[in-house]
Amino acid sequence: MRSGIECKRVMAVPEKDQVASFAKAITRDEFGRFYWDDRRESEVRRSLASALARVKQERRARARLLAKAKK
Repeated sequence: MRSGIECKRVMAVPEKDQVASFAKAITRDEFGRFYWDDRRESEVRRSLASALARVKQERRARARLLAKAKK
């Protein structure tokens, strides 16, 4: 016979973005400075793009000066 109390099984399931952020935090904690995330990757890409643009601009300026010197 059943008692008057019923037990229901309830599972807490986190949202997908919570799972991803938790996994990233655990990975960052375990790997320390060797951890590489999306934010860091985009920061490196931005930095590299600006450096390449600056070098290209400097080369163009140098080429113009050399062209003027030849005339």
